Amino acid sequence: MGIGINVTVAHFPHSVALSDLCFPLPDTQTVFHGVLGSLHAVVESWRETTWDTSQVSVRYQSACASIGAQLSIARPGVNTFLAEGVGIDESGHLVVQRVGENPEVIVAADVVHATIRQCTQPNS
Repeated sequence: MGIGINVTVAHFPHSVALSDLCFPLPDTQTVFHGVLGSLHAVVESWRETTWDTSQVSVRYQSACASIGAQLSIARPGVNTFLAEGVGIDESGHLVVQRVGENPEVIVAADVVHATIRQCTQPNS
């Protein structure tokens, strides 16, 4: 598992870095402490529910930018394809749906790169 945050350089042609979104650009320590502090708060809240995943799942789905977005997904040995992010399954995997097909689960470890193709309205 990992978290990647491009602060000043986009690593892929369609990636976004904080330097594209923020001015003035926060220093990396500020970004790191903000992310770590938020993650700590979520884990503490989760611990207080005796590790009940239902609220974590609700919070995650409400913040997940991939849900409702058009995605370009690249996997090893498979042509890159376009699909809409439609949800998160009970194991925390992204569920996508290609036009005219049934929803399918995408496991992050199987993805080389996924890109949000266009901006969409925030989830409600």
